[in-house]
Amino acid sequence: MKKIFLCLISICFCLMLVGCQDNSFDNNNPEKHQHEYSNSWYLDSEYHWKECSCGNKDLIADHTFDTYNKCSVCQYPFQYTSGLSFLPIKNGTEYEVTRDIVKFPYATIYILIIPPYYNGKPVTSIGELAFDNCDMRTAQLPDTITNIGVGAFKYCDELRSINIPEKCERIEEYAFYCCSPLKIDNIPDSVYEIGQYAFAGCGGITDITLPRNLKIINEGLLSGCGGLKNITFPEALTEIKKSAFSGSGLETIELLNTIDYIPNYCFQYCRSLQRIKIPDSVTLIGFQAFELCLNLRTVELSKNLSHISKEAFKDCNSLTSIIIPENVSYIGASAFLGCNTLNSVVFENPYGWVAEKFYTTVRKLEATEIGNPSAMAILLKSYTTNMDYDFVRK
Repeated sequence: MKKIFLCLISICFCLMLVGCQDNSFDNNNPEKHQHEYSNSWYLDSEYHWKECSCGNKDLIADHTFDTYNKCSVCQYPFQYTSGLSFLPIKNGTEYEVTRDIVKFPYATIYILIIPPYYNGKPVTSIGELAFDNCDMRTAQLPDTITNIGVGAFKYCDELRSINIPEKCERIEEYAFYCCSPLKIDNIPDSVYEIGQYAFAGCGGITDITLPRNLKIINEGLLSGCGGLKNITFPEALTEIKKSAFSGSGLETIELLNTIDYIPNYCFQYCRSLQRIKIPDSVTLIGFQAFELCLNLRTVELSKNLSHISKEAFKDCNSLTSIIIPENVSYIGASAFLGCNTLNSVVFENPYGWVAEKFYTTVRKLEATEIGNPSAMAILLKSYTTNMDYDFVRK
């Protein structure tokens, strides 16, 4: 027993030498240890804290950076990519960032980090061609960015992810052109303008929601985005420009009742597109708008449609039937040429149709001929001399 008692005394003595552990109450040590935290801050790249000699941490918090890119609490400097160049804009009240073509290691930089401030003023813009052809894989933009310039990340064919800041207002033309693996799901509603071909060739985009304040979908905006399956259109949309989605992977399209025409080449080469319902607001379908949509099976045309342009549905090989609404008065030459499985074309208004060439009537089409769905399917899809003609209702 004496040996056991001496052993217990030795253990207790050793524990006292270890030093403080925490503030918990100990029956063998009725006095609580009082932590004494350091006067200076401990820190890493994300947090700062005070620490006791026992290792206990307190006051753990994120860094809060001031306008000189230093933490206002612990003075830890904001770490951003070297080799950047800052140009004063708006009478020196803001800065635009670009790369110093001499110092910026564009071939070896994998993560681009842009600071929110420079010399105490906000960095609000990314300059024209600022980082084009760079090998970066990720880009971190500060919340202060309101403008992404022309071709800013053009041909960054390793770029996989980038954040579009919540205050961003404009993404200019070709901004992310041919950034092949880039994936962007959502663009903030603060963005009201996106330039032409801004995301063209971004194969990593699969589903995208366009900002609700976007009124115009510019030319070629998402063209060549082979991975794009679904798109949510903005509520404010009033116009779609040519080639906007040509060559994309869209499978279905739900257009809003806010546009009045589908422009030239809009959905050309969308080879995965299976069905389209064209809203009743649309009165015109443009040249080659759906050409070579090889899997397009179902087309519901607008009740107010009046004009189907030349080659609009050319080579849509899976289309089997279509109804031509009664308000249609023009079907351009070769509008359904090469639609080899087309077997039924129903005209809701079969009267007054003529075949024209160079605005000259070649022959009148009898209502009985126009009213025969199978005969009209053969006439419209076949490679005959009739394909040089426009069909006009007068």
